[in-house]
Amino acid sequence: MASSSGNICTERVQGKVEDEYLCSICHNLIWKPIACKNCDNVFCTSCIQQWTNNNSSCPFRCPQFEEKRCPPMINALLSKLKIKCKFVDNGCTDVPLYDSIEKHEKDCQYQQLKCRGCSDLVWDTTTEELRQLYTKCIDKRILVGAINGSSSTVLALAAVGPSTILQLETSLNQPIYYNNVYWYLTSNTSFGFSPLPKIIQSKVDIETVDGDKRLSWYLDRATGGWRAGTTTGLHHDNNWRKIIMTEK
Repeated sequence: MASSSGNICTERVQGKVEDEYLCSICHNLIWKPIACKNCDNVFCTSCIQQWTNNNSSCPFRCPQFEEKRCPPMINALLSKLKIKCKFVDNGCTDVPLYDSIEKHEKDCQYQQLKCRGCSDLVWDTTTEELRQLYTKCIDKRILVGAINGSSSTVLALAAVGPSTILQLETSLNQPIYYNNVYWYLTSNTSFGFSPLPKIIQSKVDIETVDGDKRLSWYLDRATGGWRAGTTTGLHHDNNWRKIIMTEK
């Protein structure tokens, strides 16, 4: 199902997919198409390369496969297709165009980051725990978010930023701007992010606008009270989990 490193199944394509847009080797949507000079049939680049590693002939029985550029009409028609992000099960609702899907999935904030040092923090969280996590993900991006449900794999809320946010020591109610997000980490107080610079840490940032895009939790307190989007006062709800993940 991967577009950046494999093939795109037809279920991910919005609308009907005509047979001429399918690779005759993998039977999925043609990805990075190239054609045979002798028969004009079009294949995924990766599929035909793998085929010719083991066969000298074309899949359509041409004596020899000779590569040529894909006809411009095929490229033009493919470019109009809209494709669901492969991270849809993680919560991504974007449906980029064919020519944009690879870049989107590379940068998608819903991708399952290969983790060398994950932290699944349910209740109380200390400042020191966050500082220690930073040592496992220096010079990496991290995902900070929340999941509702003990078995859920869909993030209810998340933001991606540099791992250096785990080293922040922000003044009270003075977040730092990274990657279109305002981040804050104040020892013995709270940690979180907001789309706007105005935060109220003394009340775990629950009395502010744009609540559906804010996440925060207490630090160094046994209660562990925090907010996830519009859901607040999560002092005793173990259905919600705090998530910090770092990419490979």
